[in-house]
This record gives sequence, structure tokens and C-alpha cells, in this order.
Amino acid sequence: MVRRSLVGLCVVATVACGAAGACMEAAGHAPGSSAQSLEAVSSGSPGAAGTPMPSLRTLPSLTSAPSALPSASPAPTPSPASTPAPAPTPEADPFAVTNFASVPKCDLGGTEAFLVSFDQWPLTLVDKTYAVTDSYVPPDLVDVRKAGFGGSYKVRAVVIADLAALRSDAAKASSALAIFSAYRSYKEQTWSFGHWSNVLGPSALMSSARAGHSEHQLGLAIDFRAYGGPVPWAYRNFATETAAGAWLARNAWKYGFVMSYPWNKEAQVCYGYEPWHYRYVGRDEAAAIHASGQTLRVWLWQHQPDQLWKTGAARPTPAPEPRTPLVWPSPSPGPA
Repeated sequence: MVRRSLVGLCVVATVACGAAGACMEAAGHAPGSSAQSLEAVSSGSPGAAGTPMPSLRTLPSLTSAPSALPSASPAPTPSPASTPAPAPTPEADPFAVTNFASVPKCDLGGTEAFLVSFDQWPLTLVDKTYAVTDSYVPPDLVDVRKAGFGGSYKVRAVVIADLAALRSDAAKASSALAIFSAYRSYKEQTWSFGHWSNVLGPSALMSSARAGHSEHQLGLAIDFRAYGGPVPWAYRNFATETAAGAWLARNAWKYGFVMSYPWNKEAQVCYGYEPWHYRYVGRDEAAAIHASGQTLRVWLWQHQPDQLWKTGAARPTPAPEPRTPLVWPSPSPGPA
């Protein structure tokens, strides 16, 4: 097809050139000038009338290759399905009940306490049944002067920072405190119980602990008094008749101290009301006990090793004891 088109173009060009020569001869031009005219046509030079002739080189090539078609885009590679992140494991409740056995009665006994390692101090339980041995002496006893108190009493080193904060804040609140008693050894507790037995007779069991059964031997219990005041049991009610006692009753738990023997809880705590006797368990534990409304002894019992394996009984979920407003009657005489 391309070849036929070229032949046609050549024929047309030949006829045109012949006609041009005849016209030139008629106009008086020399025959030789027709060749020059053909050269002008082929080269694009001006014709006789001065009009430029189109050059054959300006025509588009009939043999040029067609433009390439656009290439198709590659299909996108599917991304792998993402693996969902695992659900976070809920943290264990550090204050969850571990012992579902009923709280024991306040029977006199001599069973060794369960959690007696010195690093288990927040949960060590001593009462009329459970006790530590005569060799139980905390290795980190320090003088209470490290917390800003006077006297030569001692407590465990773990108590000092919060004891110092308690003393400072009580003083700022015009409720200055002093210490009447703190750590007592097994031997010292033997003497104390003997003294109160001589003074009170059998009723001493409600106000003084036998040796090995006292929280004072743990190095965590303190008997407070008002600064410059008499012994705390000299008042009808230390918690209402002194600014120091009232401040302690409201705020001691914030510093890690819990009143061991509150009013009207003798059946639970096994001793009479002592609003001056506080046991240190640490701020977190004290806050949990305060929020629960439980007495210290019940709380500690519920966090001892599980005792139900002895009977195979089912494990009930203990209901928290409802909180009741504090009422401040007359305490029993004598320290535990």
C-alpha cells in the first residue's frame, strides 16, 4: 500500500512539472529553466511569483512506526494480614483474700504463727492463739530518735520514714505526739504480762498479751501518748480527750499505722479497746484495711496461707464488714 502511494505521488509530480514547463515556454522562459524550477520545488526555494513552495521534507513520514501503547500497571501485591495484639493479662490483686477459713475464736493457745520471716512483716499475725518464739528478734531494730522522737525505744528500720512523717504532720496540726512503748523482747513481755496480771488479776488477759503473742515483739507496734501528757490509759478515752489521740484516730492509716484494738471489737481482736496502740503495716496495706472496714486481726487472718485444705471445705467469698461510725467509750486499762 505504501509503495502504490509513492508511485502515485511520482506521477502527479511528473505531470505537474510538464505543465509548468509548458507554461514557462509560453511565457518566454528558456527550456533549461524548468530544471531549475524543479530544483526550487524540491528544495523549497521561492517560485517565480516569490511564494515559497512547500518542501517534501516537511511532510510526515509515511513509514514512521506508530506510537507505543501505554503499558498496564502491575497489580498491587496484597499485604499480609496483621496479627491482632494479645489482650493484656490482668494484674493480680495484691490484697486478694488467700485464707477462706473462718476467723478463729480468741482461745488461748501456743501455735506458732504462719508468716514469720522478717520480710513478711506486713502480714505476720500474733494473737491469743498464734505466737512467735522467744528467739524472734528483728535484725533491723533502730532507735526512734531516727524519726525525731525522744526516748530509747526501738522499732524496725522499715517503720522510720513513715513514723517521722507522722510525727511531723501531727505537730503541724497542733497534735504533738510522744512514744510510751515500742519494741519489747520476749523476756520484756514476760515481765509486762506478769505485772498486769498482778494488778488486774485474770482480767489482764483482755489488756495484756502473753510473751510471744504481743505485736510489740514484732518491732512494729507503738503505744503513743500526747507530748507532755501522762500515760494514754490515764484518760477515760485517749482518742477523744486529747488532740493527739483524735488526730491519730483520723489520720494514722495514711502513714501505714492501724489501730489494732478498736472499740467494741473484742470478739474479733481478742483484746479490749486501746486507742493508743498502733501496728505498722505499710501505707498500701493500711489504706486497703481502712477501705475494707475490717479490723486488723480479721484482715491479717484472711491473708494468711489457706487453712481450708485441712478440712476440704468449700471456699466462700467473704463479704466485707460494713463500716460503722466510731463510738468512743471508756477503754480497758493497761497495754497489750
